[in-house]
Amino acid sequence: MKNLLVMTKILVPIDFSPNSLKSLDFVIEATKNISTEIILLWVNGIRSKDILISENEEMSTEKAATLKMEKIIEEYTPKLKNGSKIRYHIREGKVHIEVANQAKDEDVDLVVCCTHGASGFEEAYIGSNAYRMVMYCERPILTVRPNYRFQASSNIYVLPIDASRDTRQKVSFTCQLAKITKSEIHVLGLHTSKKASSLKKQVDTYANQVEKFIADEGIKSKVEFKEATNITKAIIAYAESVNADLISIMTEQESSKWSLLLGTFAQQMLSASAIPVLSIKPKNLIKTSLS
Repeated sequence: MKNLLVMTKILVPIDFSPNSLKSLDFVIEATKNISTEIILLWVNGIRSKDILISENEEMSTEKAATLKMEKIIEEYTPKLKNGSKIRYHIREGKVHIEVANQAKDEDVDLVVCCTHGASGFEEAYIGSNAYRMVMYCERPILTVRPNYRFQASSNIYVLPIDASRDTRQKVSFTCQLAKITKSEIHVLGLHTSKKASSLKKQVDTYANQVEKFIADEGIKSKVEFKEATNITKAIIAYAESVNADLISIMTEQESSKWSLLLGTFAQQMLSASAIPVLSIKPKNLIKTSLS
């Protein structure tokens, strides 16, 4: 695969809640066709003692976390394929900051965490910190709802394309995931203004260029165009209509004038989408012929 990273390290933040472990299930299933290193991370923060319950009250928080990590690794190691491995780290501090620090220290390719939406599971700090991770971390982050069931075959990824220059930078990483999971990519061209013909032409050019790039990578794809006054709603509606398994976005759109809902674009997607969301920042991406 030309110009693409190898998915050698994936960071999975957990808080020991059943929901946060769903992200580990997701990673193991999604990477079953490759060899990768899965790194679990638990952060000992302000709310940790409320979440980490030890049968021995005299046991230190760190010792209790260590025992839980070892138990998880013992349980999940038999599920790994192709020589993949799993290990863990424990850090102190604020969750979103320590996740970003660990991702940078380990030079991971991807962070995968469980999110519970804006109204969600406040007892678990990973879910309530998911959006902060997306905004703070420099690495691509894939957020998954706890009730999502991933099957690594015949999947569909939705790749929205707008008129912004950075919109194409998510293509290479999305292609990498699509190859790993043997997925099809739907390029969704978003026309946000009926009056601005130059913007519409720009979107059409970008979308067709991206489709060609994906086809050259040997990935099955298709391109569709939609009118969108609210890009968040338009993307989710399309993704649901094709039974998509992932939506790939750029976080540079967070202040977009096209978005009519309150909050940033990325936050809206994480809160509203039941489908996993891959969030990528422009500065993290490798150069491709599309940049």
